[in-house]
Amino acid sequence: MRVWIRRGALLVWPIALILYLFARPILAGLFPPMFGLQRIAPSVWTDTTDPQIHQRLVTMVAASHARVDRLFGEVSSAARVLICTSDACSARLGAQGPRGIAYGTFVIKLAPRGVDAIIVTHELTHIARRRTVLGPLRYPTLWREEGIAEWVAKGPAPSTCTVTKELPQGYSDRHMWRNDLDLYAQSHCAISTLIRAQGADQVLLN
Repeated sequence: MRVWIRRGALLVWPIALILYLFARPILAGLFPPMFGLQRIAPSVWTDTTDPQIHQRLVTMVAASHARVDRLFGEVSSAARVLICTSDACSARLGAQGPRGIAYGTFVIKLAPRGVDAIIVTHELTHIARRRTVLGPLRYPTLWREEGIAEWVAKGPAPSTCTVTKELPQGYSDRHMWRNDLDLYAQSHCAISTLIRAQGADQVLLN
């Protein structure tokens, strides 16, 4: 029995090291206190100790949960929201690029520039879609997922908008999203046009 325990321990440490080096936000989602985060609500963790900021963050996340769950059912509240209010926190989590990013179906991470209700709602929409529509095996269309997340977070794009660029289809094209925010606007426009033609439920729940 002790031999198996020792062997198990030998396996755990390499896995933990790999997670720390290459998937720190996921590891932080599992063990937030290890990364200097404190819980300020059942699913909300942050690095700041300011009670006034805590209240604003909790209110912001609750409003985003409500907006997403009205459309997809009560599926987003189980996701852990990790909020970094400092660059040092983002560095500890190892994901300093995007303002916000969703990992799988259980955690989103916000950088200091992403502490915003629109970003939270956008990322929670990704979580909700993965939990209710996509599942683990369905390969999503990138522009569609980003467009839906933008629509939920911001509402419909103006009816006068036009799609003027080729939109990315798969995650192999995700590098296009790092520096071209117009692609989000283009996807938002495309989804808004589709929803006006087909209805929200038809687009959001398929």
